[in-house]
Amino acid sequence: MKSFLRLTALIIIVLFVLVFPISLLMKNIGDIFFERDTALELIQDNLLNSETISDVFQGTIKNVLLDDSVGKPEINPLIRKGFDALDDEDWGKIAALIIPQALVRETSNSIADAIFEWIEGDDLLPNLRINLRSWKRNISENAGPIMKIVLDALPDCTPSEISSQILEGLTDDSGLSALIPACRPPDAISALVLQNADSFASSIVQSMPEEFEFSENQIEGLNQLHRAKEVIKVTRRTLTWSWWIVLGIGIVGVALIARKASDWLKWSGWAFLLAGLWLLLISFTTRYIFGAGLENIVQNIFRDTPDFVVTVALALISGVGDFLPRPLQSQSGTLLALGALLFVLLAQITKKLKKEE
Repeated sequence: MKSFLRLTALIIIVLFVLVFPISLLMKNIGDIFFERDTALELIQDNLLNSETISDVFQGTIKNVLLDDSVGKPEINPLIRKGFDALDDEDWGKIAALIIPQALVRETSNSIADAIFEWIEGDDLLPNLRINLRSWKRNISENAGPIMKIVLDALPDCTPSEISSQILEGLTDDSGLSALIPACRPPDAISALVLQNADSFASSIVQSMPEEFEFSENQIEGLNQLHRAKEVIKVTRRTLTWSWWIVLGIGIVGVALIARKASDWLKWSGWAFLLAGLWLLLISFTTRYIFGAGLENIVQNIFRDTPDFVVTVALALISGVGDFLPRPLQSQSGTLLALGALLFVLLAQITKKLKKEE
C-alpha cells in the first residue's frame, strides 16, 4: 500500500511540475484578453499603432476600391490612377491624417470601458456610445492636406492634359474630374482641386451622425451575443483559477509522500524549482512560438482573405508573444526563489537535528 501511495504521489508531483507552468501560461493569456488594461495595451500597441493602421488602411482601400475581382463594381479610372500613384510613405501620411493616434486611443478607451463594463454587469448590450464629432472635425480639417498628398504623387500635367482636364471637368456630372485629376495640375488649378476636396469632405461630414450608439435594432442575434458573454465569463474564471486547482493537486501529491517536515520541504522544494525552470524555458520560447512559429499557420488559415486581415492577425499574435515573457519570467523567478528558500530551510532543519543528535 505504501509503495502504491508513493508511486501515486510521484506521478502527481511530476504532473504538477509539467502542468503548473502551463496553467500559469494560460492565466497570463487570459489576463491579456480579459483584463481591461492589458487588453487595451495589447490592442493599442500592436493593432492601433501607426504602422499597422497604415498597412490595414492601405490594404482595405486596395481590396475595396482597387480590386478587379469578378463581381466588384468598376472603379472610376481617375480614382484608380490617384491611388495607384501613392507609395507606402504616402499611404502612411494619409492614414495618419485620417486615423490620428490621439483619436484612435480616445475611441479605443471608450470602447474598452463599455465592453468590460458589459462583461462585468447584467446589461444585455454594451452601453457603447462613440462621439463622432472629433472624427468629423478631423475629416473636414484634413481633406485638403490628404488631397495634396495625392496631387504631389501624380505626374505633372502636359498642356494638352490640362486642356482635356478642364473640358472633362465641365462635362463630368459626377464631379470626379474636378475632385481627382488625372495628373498634377499647375498651382492655380491645384488650389481649386483642394477647394473641391474641402467642399466634398464637408458634404460627407454633414451627413454623418454626431454619435454612434449600440441598440437592439442594430444587432442581430441578441441571444448569441448573450451566450458569447457567458462564454467569456466562464473562460475568464477558468483561466484565472485553474492554476490554484493545479497547485492544490501538487500539495496533495506532496502530502501523500511526505512523512515529516523535512520531507515536505524537500519534495515541495524540488517541485517548485523544476516548475520554475520549466516556466522559465517557456518564457524564453513564447516570442518564437507567437512569432515565426505561428506565422505560417496563420497565413494558411487566412490564405483566402485579404492581406490586411493577415496583417491584423499576425500583429495581434506577435503582441501576445511580446507581452507574455514579462509575467512568466517574474512568476518563474518567484517559483525558483520559493524552491530555493525551502531548501535553505531544509538545510537549517537538518543541521539543527544533527546538532541535537
